[in-house]
Amino acid sequence: MMVSNFLDSLLADIDDEGLRQQIIAEVEKLRDDKQFGLVYERHIPEYVRLPNHSIRIGSKVQIKTEKEDNTYTVLRSVGSESVLISPEGVEKSVDNSELVVIINHGSAIFPGLTVVSRAERASSKPFHSIINAENYHALQLLRYTHERKVDCIYIDPPYNTGNKTWKYNNRFVDVNDRFRHSKWLSFMEKRLLLCKPLLKRDSVIIITIDEHEVHRLALLLERIFPDASRIQMCTIVINPGGVTQPTFSRVEEYAIFCFFGDMDVADMDDDLLYDESNEKKQPIWFNLVKYGKDAKPMDRKNMVYPIGIDPTTKRISGVGPSLEDRINSGEINKSEAESWRPDPNEMVNGHTATWPISKGDLGRWYCASSTLISLHNDGFAKIGTLRKDGTGVVKYIRKGTRKKILSGEIQTSGREKDAGPYIVSAKSKKTRRKTVWNRKAHDAGKNGTKVLEAFVGENDFPFPKSPYAVIDCLSSVVGNNPNALILDFFAGSGTTFHSTCALNAMDGGSRTSISITNNELSAEEESELFKNGIFQGDPEFERQGIFHSITMPRCLAAVTGLTGNGESISGTYRDEYLPEREYSEGFEENAVFLEMQYPDKDLILAGKSFRSIAIPLWLKSGCIGPAIESEQSSFSVLDGANYAILFDINHWKDFVKELESKDGIDSVFIVTDSRASYQQVVNHLPPRVEATMLYEDYLTNFQIGG
Repeated sequence: MMVSNFLDSLLADIDDEGLRQQIIAEVEKLRDDKQFGLVYERHIPEYVRLPNHSIRIGSKVQIKTEKEDNTYTVLRSVGSESVLISPEGVEKSVDNSELVVIINHGSAIFPGLTVVSRAERASSKPFHSIINAENYHALQLLRYTHERKVDCIYIDPPYNTGNKTWKYNNRFVDVNDRFRHSKWLSFMEKRLLLCKPLLKRDSVIIITIDEHEVHRLALLLERIFPDASRIQMCTIVINPGGVTQPTFSRVEEYAIFCFFGDMDVADMDDDLLYDESNEKKQPIWFNLVKYGKDAKPMDRKNMVYPIGIDPTTKRISGVGPSLEDRINSGEINKSEAESWRPDPNEMVNGHTATWPISKGDLGRWYCASSTLISLHNDGFAKIGTLRKDGTGVVKYIRKGTRKKILSGEIQTSGREKDAGPYIVSAKSKKTRRKTVWNRKAHDAGKNGTKVLEAFVGENDFPFPKSPYAVIDCLSSVVGNNPNALILDFFAGSGTTFHSTCALNAMDGGSRTSISITNNELSAEEESELFKNGIFQGDPEFERQGIFHSITMPRCLAAVTGLTGNGESISGTYRDEYLPEREYSEGFEENAVFLEMQYPDKDLILAGKSFRSIAIPLWLKSGCIGPAIESEQSSFSVLDGANYAILFDINHWKDFVKELESKDGIDSVFIVTDSRASYQQVVNHLPPRVEATMLYEDYLTNFQIGG
């Protein structure tokens, strides 16, 4: 044997030839399997607890009240109790209410989804999906619904600081766990391998991390993604004040970008490094409401008038008489004009009147009504956001910028349909972003914690990201792709969803996002509930979990502009991103909130659990229009949907005929256990339509766990 290192020399000293060769063979396997610089254990498979799941003979279960996570197998059931057997062969009887079913990662599962809530403000856009699920199983589901469909994955995984911020097999990992780095790598490896098939050829993964695991993560990415075209790291200043440490005061974290295919970084308005006062973007569109000095109604009475907005076309339908007109006509007594307030029920051309109101006070517009109509007709005025009451935010382009647009000095993408407003973004010289980002907007305290508090109130969520830091990460890679699909499977408080909506509002994009988070609590909260006999699956536990107390409320508020109590959210977005845009405007987006279920395979085959997989089918079809949520006797082709389902193969001719009259259908699901019958239908489908066989394709996807 050729001796290459100290280990080989020790192996050579083993006298027993058979033993020596066996050990050498095992060492060679390890060498083949481990790349230089990254050696770690693949720990026992993780598992997920399934509260309220049916307990059956053969089920793997744990006892809720046991502090040790011992696992038992159900031998038999006796009334409301189950007889369990431990790995050591000891039997015990336990009431079913004290048991929780577990399932190992890698075991076959057949996941479904149910709708918890939704928000709809944009009929023409697809839905964002926010999912309450263990991300390992959610990624397995996405392999069925979104293979090769994702443009960008952005994740902010546990940083593994040793402060009990994440779990491995239902146990918080702390600094005393000598395998904590190894467990973290094993934990990440499984999920990165699962997300790999979701990526398009030209795509990118962005992972934010700090110094605790940054170097190990870089090696792990090289190992899992040898086909990456480039891996590069950016340093982001997220805490200018610094975090006190024994040595240097830390101000930064890192974003690792892993590029695939021809995915590249887009040139943007700001390099994110040099003095931002010199690099600041100049907004194009400004709010028509006048603020500050000379903004009182009596200062410019001819600039106080109602505007009608057609909600269908999102255009100005007309203007009403100004405050000056009303005084001159005698409608308003001049002595009372100072305290006059408009009638909230006033209409303009059949539409609710929009007045120049800011923070509840009547002000004035920047221009007279005749000027506004000219600006509107010429494409220099538009409606920014429509409110639920029929009023809206009116925006305009200032005179100097109008001249530059007309002269061609500022480039536009033309005008919106029907001679609508000009399509133009903020003015600035395009530049390539640097690898060090130093912007006040990225401060995780002022723009992470404070923003989250504005949308959900005071909370204990640790270290939420600044949405502006996430916007800059996303815009760097999908800024030129207005229809990008973005996935975050460590969604936490929902910042990625919020940032995607904001990015769309900034440039008029229609990007969609999928956000996955579990409904866990902090170690302290969980311990306190455990003392009071409250466990995962109990209503009180679930109510306090991240998904229900933080993620869903924050995402709903971001879209609607309203708190959970129905009150307008106070605050404004930063001007360099969304000039003069108030939180209360919300976003013209659609969002659906989902919860993972684990239906029985036999029930799915028998057609008795269609509702559980109805939403995954809708996701697979693009989340556009209504979902087919109930099984029909023959087939279902809904108006406004882009997919259809044939439930009874005997009605295939009528089904195909119906499809021929529907231009928007581009995918169908055919329920049959006969491959020949399935192919017969496929042969008669319009060429534009993609077909999937149910339930075979669905079940086959999950037979072997990832």
